[in-house]
Amino acid sequence: MIYLFNVKKELIKVIPRRNIVSAIQELEINGLYTAEIEVPLFYKTEQGQIFNHKKSFDNALFFGHFDYRKKFQLYKIHNRKIDGKQLIITGVHLFFDEAKAMSVIRDKRLINADARNVANVAFEGTGWTVRDYDTTKEKNIDLYYMTPIDARKLIIEEYNVEFDYDFSFDGRKITSKNIYIRNKLGRWTGDRYHYGTNILSITQEQDDAEVYTAAIGRGTSDDTNTALNAKVLFDDLTWSKDGYNKPLGQDYLEIVSATEKYGYYDEKTGRIKPRIAIIEFSDIQDQKVLADKTWEWLKQNCVPKVTYSTTVSKVGEYYLGDEIAIIYKEIDIIKKARVENMRVNLLNHDLTELGLGDYTYFKQDKYRERISNEIKETKKEANSYIVKLKKEFDANFEEQTLSFAKAIEQVKINAQSEVESAEKRLSDEIDNGLSALKQPNALPSSVLQIDELLINRLISDNMFANTLGSNYLFSEIIKTKSLEAVNANISNLRSNILTSNVIKAEHIDSGTALIDKLFSNSANITRLTSKSAFIKEIQAIEVIAYRLEARDKQASVNIENGSITMNRDNGSRMDISLNGIQSFNNGGSLLFSLTPTLVTTSAVGTSVSNVYLGTAPNAEARVVNMNGIPGDGEIGSYAYRPIRTLAIKFPLNANGYIGIDGSELRIMSDGLVEGGYKSVRADKGYFSTVDANNEISGAHFYIRPKRGGELRATYNDGWRNFLC
Repeated sequence: MIYLFNVKKELIKVIPRRNIVSAIQELEINGLYTAEIEVPLFYKTEQGQIFNHKKSFDNALFFGHFDYRKKFQLYKIHNRKIDGKQLIITGVHLFFDEAKAMSVIRDKRLINADARNVANVAFEGTGWTVRDYDTTKEKNIDLYYMTPIDARKLIIEEYNVEFDYDFSFDGRKITSKNIYIRNKLGRWTGDRYHYGTNILSITQEQDDAEVYTAAIGRGTSDDTNTALNAKVLFDDLTWSKDGYNKPLGQDYLEIVSATEKYGYYDEKTGRIKPRIAIIEFSDIQDQKVLADKTWEWLKQNCVPKVTYSTTVSKVGEYYLGDEIAIIYKEIDIIKKARVENMRVNLLNHDLTELGLGDYTYFKQDKYRERISNEIKETKKEANSYIVKLKKEFDANFEEQTLSFAKAIEQVKINAQSEVESAEKRLSDEIDNGLSALKQPNALPSSVLQIDELLINRLISDNMFANTLGSNYLFSEIIKTKSLEAVNANISNLRSNILTSNVIKAEHIDSGTALIDKLFSNSANITRLTSKSAFIKEIQAIEVIAYRLEARDKQASVNIENGSITMNRDNGSRMDISLNGIQSFNNGGSLLFSLTPTLVTTSAVGTSVSNVYLGTAPNAEARVVNMNGIPGDGEIGSYAYRPIRTLAIKFPLNANGYIGIDGSELRIMSDGLVEGGYKSVRADKGYFSTVDANNEISGAHFYIRPKRGGELRATYNDGWRNFLC
């Protein structure tokens, strides 16, 4: 549902989920939060209730929703756009709208303050407060004539933290505005993916120009070091990690496998040399900590920077900041990648798009700095060139001015002549058209109506129009070698019905050509955008559509965001996506499922081969009550059901096992009723104890050798005593 609020942030309207065409929330770590909602202008329910969505949003200043974490989010409406019969609303998260200009911090000087203290001071005049936070170092911070949004940027840079936001909503109004400050958003998921897997699509990849396979870490000088520019190094440290051993005296760490792939070939020695970076860590004095930090930096920079995209349906429930591992098998390293941004589908979370990887690298100031340097150099060169040009221009300015004036005057004369000639031709064609209509043989059914002018046939070598408007266009012949308009198109072509035996066009677009109904036996159109088109047959390389509806109105197909939904007029539907197939009855309950977590069917089989039921290496097959699926996977969480089969066979040359968690294995009659026990027939039995069945009447216990046989107590190496 979408909640609408007035200027006081009081709830004034609720838009039901069924009324919403699409709802997208976009998030980025320490970036902007936005949302876009699409609804029909008007929506009529089966009970006849009519929703005027345009009026509702016109009366609202804010809209909100619960995200998939059940956190409430609120947005300032920034744009309302009507697209056909749809209303599209875009909004910016209220934090960014209010922090931009709601207050000014004129002069605040904070001593030994952590990130939380600085944030509470910075946002004091906005109503935003820090609800939860991670501890950070204490610093001296000056806030001088800046907005809260500027202070937020300063906090992020000084304390290296990440922000998140939500609201407390009591069902009627917003009761609090909450900020969360984390050293690092998200969690380590433990999930691992191989580089190049089709689960993660690569969207950007850096070349290897800034790949480093070795690194020298430099910390800050300690209190005892008085040498000029002295820095802490780890050259006199013996250090090892992840199978790598740094020898004593070496001042850099190296990932050898990365050097072999990306390093420099030395022609003199015939060896491959590492690509070495020098990294400054201004807050580290301990050599071991310095080596650890340098190693972590090196693992993140020994392969090209990459960004990936995927969806929740492919990888599962991730949120902003969550970490996965990317395995680079070729050089035997594992590099972490975070969810840096999200495009959340609020109607179907499985379709949520995730952006992972090195997004920060591709946005960093280094790019702007390089561009700035290039601009400065260009300006310097341009200024010299401009001075030269100015001297040359001043020398012949009068001559050029006179030449331009003469040329412009001639153009005016030629243009006026062409306009007068065109007006005469157009006047003659209109007079001829009116004369033709007055003839007895005029065809009133073949008419092009322009205001009140009727023309039977339009035949022209060239037609130019800014606006061509008509109510009905019926023409047996429309011939023109060139049909031209502003921007090489018709500015405004309107027709209720357009009928022609043959239509040929490069571009018919509903933005420039509005056709309610298009009938044609043969239409050769490179691109057609139309609200309604009656076409008997479509032959196309690509058809792009949101909704396809059957002629009898009893079924339709929606195609959106990588999924297909087949709808019946009785309310039942079937969803097809990369995550599987699911069908729902008209009440909304699941009819059948074919997904990675659930396949529903009454029978599985084949007549030509064995049937296999596969599980993970350490898993087991379970027969349970359908209502408990998928459940939490714990053994005790399910109600188990019987298996009926002719025989149970075990692997070749292997023992068979029946595992029970209770105290007995019972062989019972068909109804599994206590007391209805059946016999066991086997070659041998190995037991610690054999008891009489207390469920059967009689106190006797029987051991029955064959006729002529005897009861013997033996072991493998001889006789044993029989005591009774």
